[in-house]
Amino acid sequence: IGIQVQANPDPVLLDKEALSALYHLPLKEAAKALGICPTAIKTACRKLGLTKWPYRKLRKQSRRRMLAQQHRARSGGTA
Repeated sequence: IGIQVQANPDPVLLDKEALSALYHLPLKEAAKALGICPTAIKTACRKLGLTKWPYRKLRKQSRRRMLAQQHRARSGGTA
């Protein structure tokens, strides 16, 4: 199921797959890449069942994973 968002004369069709490809970007950058405003993405996310833009959560998980790898490397892999 897709949500049609119209910010410019050309409509943008957003579905979970299209949005998930942009999760690695902050909301403002994702909106810019799609040519729509951040509010339009927020509205589409809510209609598709996402309560928050996941960029920060994913960044936090990635950072934790990286720090754990660095810790294992420093301790000789026995952590």
